[in-house]
Amino acid sequence: MTSKLREDAESRFAALLRKDTAAMNSVEEQQRAMREKTERLRSLRLAHQAEITSSRTSLLKAKRRAQTTL
Repeated sequence: MTSKLREDAESRFAALLRKDTAAMNSVEEQQRAMREKTERLRSLRLAHQAEITSSRTSLLKAKRRAQTTL
């Protein structure tokens, strides 16, 4: 009798453990996807800022050259 109860309890515990593991894997996958997305967006933002800085620097240099030739 106790053997049957123990088997039932162990099988329920194993099922709960599988569900918990699957849920944790899902959460970890979502966290990984969020980190990848954040990294991608950060690199795009930094590239955009570098482009803006570069174009502003070029405009300022051109403006200074124009002022010195006058």
